[in-house]
Amino acid sequence: MMEIGIFLIPAHPPERTLYDATQWDLDIIELADQLGYVEAWVGEHFTVPWEPICAPDLLLAQALLRTKQIKLAPGAHLLPYHHPVELAHRVAYFDHLAQGRFMLGVGASGIPGDWALYDVDGKNGEDREMTREALEIMLRIWTEDQPWEHRGKYWNANGIAPMFEGLMRRHIKPYQKPHPPIGVTGFSAGSETLKLAGERGYLPMSLDLNTEYVATHWDAVLEGAARSGRTPDRRDWRLVREVLVAETDEQAFRYAVDGTMGRAMREYVLPTFRMFGMTKFYKHNPSVPDDDVTPEYLAENTFVVGSVDTVVDKLEATYDQVGGFGHLLVLGFDYRENPGPWKESLRLLAEEVMPRLNARIAKKPGGTPQTSKARSRDRLANQGREGHRHDSSARYRRLLGRNAQDHAGAARPVDTGGRRRTRCRHRQRMPERNLRHLRGHLHRRPVRHGTYRGPLRCGASGPKDPHLQNLCRVRLRDRTAVPRRRQRGVAGKRRRRGDRC
Repeated sequence: MMEIGIFLIPAHPPERTLYDATQWDLDIIELADQLGYVEAWVGEHFTVPWEPICAPDLLLAQALLRTKQIKLAPGAHLLPYHHPVELAHRVAYFDHLAQGRFMLGVGASGIPGDWALYDVDGKNGEDREMTREALEIMLRIWTEDQPWEHRGKYWNANGIAPMFEGLMRRHIKPYQKPHPPIGVTGFSAGSETLKLAGERGYLPMSLDLNTEYVATHWDAVLEGAARSGRTPDRRDWRLVREVLVAETDEQAFRYAVDGTMGRAMREYVLPTFRMFGMTKFYKHNPSVPDDDVTPEYLAENTFVVGSVDTVVDKLEATYDQVGGFGHLLVLGFDYRENPGPWKESLRLLAEEVMPRLNARIAKKPGGTPQTSKARSRDRLANQGREGHRHDSSARYRRLLGRNAQDHAGAARPVDTGGRRRTRCRHRQRMPERNLRHLRGHLHRRPVRHGTYRGPLRCGASGPKDPHLQNLCRVRLRDRTAVPRRRQRGVAGKRRRRGDRC
């Protein structure tokens, strides 16, 4: 099962203020959380006006307060530009604030302006050497309790022993053990950073500009994994793609070319690629002249742009060409002037594209195995059929999950003037034995004077959860049904019956 997330470079027009750019990113992360996206990555750069966020952890700290489920990650902290001791402690602290919703992206940087700003010789690979050394120090801070000393080429650091009778000591460790999941991004064929991901068991992330060459990235992961005897899992592989979904192919094309996506390509990305001779990465055919690689060309031949049907077909083709991957990360763009199409695209991708795509993947021989979350959801759903006790409405929805369609016959849609509602088709006083086939109606739950096994109240209106459409849902806040009770010889009130059907 493929998951989706967002990757915010982030691409903002140069005239956008830092405050407004940040507010847009926060709004998109919050929307992604509501739509069920599983992770959000935010880039870090210093000398590119189109990519203005220089402290992604500060933005993510605000996003943490506005979201509930989505995992947050810098994508990535550029290790040559941070002292590893300081960054290791910042990461560990954020990990505690996020309580398991934090991932760490690390990178070596690839922006010549950033190299010059920090006086790093990126052309000769100094940035990669610094990245490896910095990461080694960070890992030692997180995992080694005994005193240690590091004297390196670029940094010195000490794992100090307790001082002054233990009043001063190393005490800040990550919340996740031994550390948060680490992701690294690869760009070129045979990427060295992806070899590192395979060698260390990190999350490999590929900037998928062209499926032909990105298919070689997994070979780099395998090569690195062979060094340490690891077996990498394709479910961990993340592909970053430009994606825009609309009602029709024509609408999607126009939103892509005429919107911020097209402008970013026209004014920033393509001129930069031409200067460094990298336009070939965007070509679907090597014979295409460089001057023909335009935003229109990219939207038609390279990007995942189109209607729901078209996007499903393109993503399935990408999945087949690369041999399978587990996460699709949507490259983010600032559509602040006209946010409707971009937000609708995120919704269509989550609610219409991914269910159909995953259904196709599930039918493929050797398709991506289920994630542990999906396996757990199915296991709980099976327990729910046997009268498993439900503790909350959220837990109830998780119990049913994919199997909600098994219950679709329990309710029928009712026309209420445009609002989608459902109404139970069973009579209010139908005998309990005739309700036993309704999964979700019968629950065993302890009450004060015994265990009541009768039907509980069901909501008259349909659930908002798309997985539970047409399902007669128990509204737990109305679960006041109890058996007749007696107190000091005085009969209590009768239990409340179900809503009128």
